Order: sequence, then C-alpha cells, then structure tokens
Amino acid sequence: MLYGGTFLIVIVQGGNSNILPIAFVIVEDKHKSIGVVLNIDGSRWKPPHVFQVFCERRITANFMTHFKNKDLKKVPVNAACSKSHREFAHYFDYLRGENVAVTNWLEEMSRSQWTQYAYEGRHFGYMTTNISKYINAVMKAVTSQIFG
Repeated sequence: MLYGGTFLIVIVQGGNSNILPIAFVIVEDKHKSIGVVLNIDGSRWKPPHVFQVFCERRITANFMTHFKNKDLKKVPVNAACSKSHREFAHYFDYLRGENVAVTNWLEEMSRSQWTQYAYEGRHFGYMTTNISKYINAVMKAVTSQIFG
C-alpha cells in the first residue's frame, strides 16, 4: 500500500437534503482518534449537536463476521430499513426465533443508531448507507484523478 492510515470524513445533511463534507482527516488508528475527539471536554461532537449512527453495510459485514449465516443476512437489513415499529418488530421477532444470539448482538446498539423507524426524523429519510455510498463515490473519483 502506497499510503498508510484511514481517511475519515465528517458529513452533514441539511434540512434541504443537501449532503456536505465538513471535515477531513487521515489517522493511523481510527477508533482511538474518534474516541479522543468525542471525549474532549466541551466537545460539541455529542447530542444534541450531532448524532452517531451506524452504516447498515457495516452492520451487515459485522453480522457475517460474527454469525456467518447467509440465510439470515438480509433480515437485519430489512429490520434496519423498516419504516415503522410494526414492520421492524416483524423482522426482529423472526430473527429472535431463528437465533436469539443475533438479536442479543443487535440489542447492544441503540435502535436509534441503526434502525430507520427510530431515527426520530433526524435523517430526513436517508439511510446512512446511501450517504456513505455518495461520499465514497465522490472521493474515489477525486482521488483517482489526483493519484491516478
């Protein structure tokens, strides 16, 4: 690999649905670096100023790492994309019946961080995955022209 580290982007989505990158940084240890920023005294990188959510694609990848169950792979995705609590409960109850360890694992995350029905209107109808795909596509196009 030519360059080391991880490129992190902070993005926001305004009330008019515009998606804007507002900060960029390259770090060696992304988990430690994020923790440092979030825990600075007086940091505004906490609710009610910002909200942490999890990318549905990352949850799916972690699901496959932990459970290696291709038959159930789409069920957490369907639960995450549910627009109502009733729809979410349908998928979540199905998962619980198939493998209670899966639902226990999912319950370690706050539902407001990974389920669309519980976003409480903060995401204007977009799944985090869609925003990530957009930013990744833009950054790949830019970096291929710079480093191509």
